Parts: sequence; structure tokens; C-alpha cells
Amino acid sequence: MTYTQRRRTELNKALFIRLQDPMLETINDGAYIYLKELPPRAERVEMLSDVKNEINYTNMVWDCVVPVFIPVMRNAVKCYSVGFVNRSDESLRMAAEKMSSNGLYYIPGMKLEKGVDYEGV
Repeated sequence: MTYTQRRRTELNKALFIRLQDPMLETINDGAYIYLKELPPRAERVEMLSDVKNEINYTNMVWDCVVPVFIPVMRNAVKCYSVGFVNRSDESLRMAAEKMSSNGLYYIPGMKLEKGVDYEGV
């Protein structure tokens, strides 16, 4: 879930192209984006395997990611931080921590693949 600013910007762009929802209000903070509400099809992650099973096997662990939405308080307003989970142990561990502490949401069937949804950096 830790990405360079350039890659995060590219993933954010690919995510919003896939969401195609002009009604989603966002708060931009550099390469980080916060949503004022969840996308309509988002579901709470009950088990980490829900997210892990969405990630395709690729040669490089970061070539396929699943967008996740983490509830956070920002300037005393509840919103959802946008994150991306790949199949690396570190990324899955961070997702498990967020899932147990804050909660975690994802859109079933949505993943972003390098070369398909974005060019990659």
C-alpha cells in the first residue's frame, strides 16, 4: 500500500476512469485522495481473502492492485482514504491492520492491472 507519488497519481487516475462516477466528491492532498462518501458498489471487507482473491497473479507483485477505501477523520470530517493493495506480504499485512482497526471497503471485481488500466511507472 506504499507507493511513490508518481505511481499513486497514476493509480488514482486509473481508478476514477474505472469508477466513472462524476457525483463522487473528492479531497485532493498531493498524491493522496479522500472520498467524501463510498462509491455505490463498495462493500465492507469481512475477511482479507476477499481482497486477496481479487488480485491476479503477475510476475511483479505490484502489477495488479485492488483499490480499497479506509474510513478516516480528516479535519473533523469523516471521509475515505483511497489505498491500493497488491499481493506482497507487506501490502496484505497493512490491509489486515486497517481492516481490524478502521474497517476496509472494496468494490468486488474491481482491480487495476499494469498495461491494461494504466501504463505503469
